[in-house]
Amino acid sequence: NVDNVEDFKYVKWLRNHLKTVDAWPVHSKSKRKIQKRYVLPIFSAACFISQTVYLKNGIGTLSFVVLVHSYICFLINGSCLCRGILIATERYKRLATCYLKTVHLFHHKNRSEHAMKIHVIVHRLSHYYTIYLISLVFVGMVLFNFMPIYNNINSGAFKSPRPENVTFQHAMYLALPFDYTTNIKGYFVVFILNWYISLVTTSHFCTFDLFISLMIIHLWGHIKILMCSLEDIEGFVPGSSFKFTIEQNRKIYLILQECIRHHQFTIDFTNEMSSTFGLVILFYYFFYQVSGCLLFACMLTNESLSRFGPMTFILFQQLIQLSIVFELISSLSENLPNAVYNVPWEFMDKNNRKMIQVLLLQSQKLIQFKATSMMNVGVQAMATILKTSVSYFIMLRTMYQEH
Repeated sequence: NVDNVEDFKYVKWLRNHLKTVDAWPVHSKSKRKIQKRYVLPIFSAACFISQTVYLKNGIGTLSFVVLVHSYICFLINGSCLCRGILIATERYKRLATCYLKTVHLFHHKNRSEHAMKIHVIVHRLSHYYTIYLISLVFVGMVLFNFMPIYNNINSGAFKSPRPENVTFQHAMYLALPFDYTTNIKGYFVVFILNWYISLVTTSHFCTFDLFISLMIIHLWGHIKILMCSLEDIEGFVPGSSFKFTIEQNRKIYLILQECIRHHQFTIDFTNEMSSTFGLVILFYYFFYQVSGCLLFACMLTNESLSRFGPMTFILFQQLIQLSIVFELISSLSENLPNAVYNVPWEFMDKNNRKMIQVLLLQSQKLIQFKATSMMNVGVQAMATILKTSVSYFIMLRTMYQEH
């Protein structure tokens, strides 16, 4: 009972959450005078500058844990700023619109019986994956802001009178013209501001990653449909002369022609995704490499573990799940040349053999997402980041125990 892509429940949820950062590709004739997609990068840039000033002023005076926490928030805000700038571009809007109006498997479900089955599988996968990622938005917001409240209660910061040398702990620290570490009014101002910043941040991280992941999942479905179409050709039985009949060759020619167009369509959209999201993903992996080392460096004591443990878990599971999604398309496309070669080309006529040769040559090029055309995105890059972070942690742990 679905007549449009936006009628799917998971697409409705995605649309509502992307509108938080104005990342939903609205119609170009929108009557809004001021669009959030242009305001949010300015807001993120202001927070970025404020954090820079805070870090500059805090060197030599802040504790190691607070300093590292501020550096991580600084990197998170930098990644959000990068994504916010991308969302404000027409290039992102064209790609997102192309996905919804052309690439989504809803528009290809009537190609064949196999296409309908794969469409249903991808629909269910997208549905539950959307529920999982959107739930992380709320979990991330609550954990990020609840831990400072919990620590403030334990330290007695809310007591009157407040114990000496006890200050309010915040989810994020900014350079502001008023005191918010000892003044209760300033505390609540920054507390409310941090909730809004957390909403924007988690939407940029979780919901934006969800949108990219759904594009990759649907590209995986396109390659799967292509491989099923090739398997259909294997069902043709040659005649007594061990050759396909003229009618069979005609049908095979149409199938192969459609397979070549479909494969090129998948390659073109993957390349467009790589060129659009490449710089964002490159900064994304840089963020995880640096923040991973910083987070593991902080978790040398039980107190630091309770403070940074939830943040480490959420950030790294986000890295793992996104890398696995990217790996889906490249691992499946590796099997495509074998699927093409397994087609009974020896029973075909000359024209169909030429078509098989074209498709075989075309399938040799691996369909893979690349960040700025120089780094393959997938499980290997994720494993390198995790290995480096763990090695850094083991080295610091050994030095800490010896000290």
